[in-house]
Amino acid sequence: VTDVNSNDATCTARVEVEDNVDPSANCEDITIELDESGNGNTTAAAIGGSSSDNCGVQNLSLDNTDFTCTDVGPNTVTLTVTDVNSNDATCTARVEVEDNVDPSANCEDITIELDESGNGNTTAAAIGGSSSDNCGVQNLSLDNTDFTCTDVGPNTVTLTVTDVNSN
Repeated sequence: VTDVNSNDATCTARVEVEDNVDPSANCEDITIELDESGNGNTTAAAIGGSSSDNCGVQNLSLDNTDFTCTDVGPNTVTLTVTDVNSNDATCTARVEVEDNVDPSANCEDITIELDESGNGNTTAAAIGGSSSDNCGVQNLSLDNTDFTCTDVGPNTVTLTVTDVNSN
């Protein structure tokens, strides 16, 4: 400050600058596939990588990143975006979990004996009971389970294994 006689006086003041602007949380829906162990995962960056902030994003976090066979289908996750000044914002996204792993069909060779009427049968479980899948086997079926005297000798049957997610 200068007066009429050209005398000066100065002082200093502290100016507090605050960032009270929440970040922009931008969520994208994604699809993930389970692996052969029945597990899958995602990251916060995959869901909210386009999130932004006026002063900079410090952290992205998801409330759930790991998925298993029990999560097959749509799942809602919440993304939290925190900026460098501890402001935060959230958004939700859909994580579609898919099981595209085919089951493993394991066939056992068996012998069946015909009864007094010349008939015999087997089950899909007797042929493919050791079949497996990452999320569980739902159904075993054989193309032929009944045999007669005309079938004496080696026969080929086809086992079909279907998992709980229709693979």
